[in-house]
Amino acid sequence: MCIRNYKDIVIMGSCNLKCFYCGGFHSSVDEDGTIKNLEKIMNQFEMKDTAYRVECRGEISLYPKIMGYLESKAESGYRIEILSNGLGLEHVCKPDTKLHVIVSLDGHTKKMNNQRGLTQAEVDKILEVVFLLNAEIQCVYFKQKNSEMNDFIQYLQNRGFQQLLHIFPCIIHGEHATLPIQYNELIHADFLAPKEYFEHWTQLYQNKKRDFICDYFMNGYTYYINADKLYMMKCDGGKNANKYISEFGDEQTPVEFECGMCINHNDYNNSRSFLHI
Repeated sequence: MCIRNYKDIVIMGSCNLKCFYCGGFHSSVDEDGTIKNLEKIMNQFEMKDTAYRVECRGEISLYPKIMGYLESKAESGYRIEILSNGLGLEHVCKPDTKLHVIVSLDGHTKKMNNQRGLTQAEVDKILEVVFLLNAEIQCVYFKQKNSEMNDFIQYLQNRGFQQLLHIFPCIIHGEHATLPIQYNELIHADFLAPKEYFEHWTQLYQNKKRDFICDYFMNGYTYYINADKLYMMKCDGGKNANKYISEFGDEQTPVEFECGMCINHNDYNNSRSFLHI
């Protein structure tokens, strides 16, 4: 099976939420300038060999011109996914979108989304957007009970959820803020990560170091767009990641790279059909 190279493009912008584990962001965005930088990045790579994730250190749906550009690129054949918190996404992303959508949501109830400050009405609306756009879900596991997680899995099963549910820990100051979830404590569902992922999660929590290589490090690279600046690094999840930042140019993989404590969907990224050629 051939796997696309994976480019994660992060736009520094503003957010319409103030999640506890994130804090919200307030950076001005020049949409026209950002589109020029997006074009500069995408012109570096063969369309058929590359998959892109475009997200905002904030909320990407706040920038309709950027969303329109990404939609047009996807319609022309580019493999592009976006990450959104889902609030208002339906206004800038049509139901038959060619973009692959990932929505951040920590469960199907207000209580499970306490760290996001969402009302139940907002949670319900975001879930409708998930099904409208056939989106994947990424879920930060922080203070939810396993019984609540199982209720969430059951809810998704009952609604015929067809994509992937990515569950990963909240990390504060480089440390996991919750105990790992054990695979055998969850309801089995085809949309969950494989058992090995949860075992890796436990190993990382116990050993405080990574002894396995994530898929992202194999074929991923990170680009940041901050106002008119464009810079890059292999991965922003490493310890002392800032020392690996470079100006836009040829990609370089550090000879010595010490990973941090992060574990998420990137660990099994290459198994997603989105990356398959």
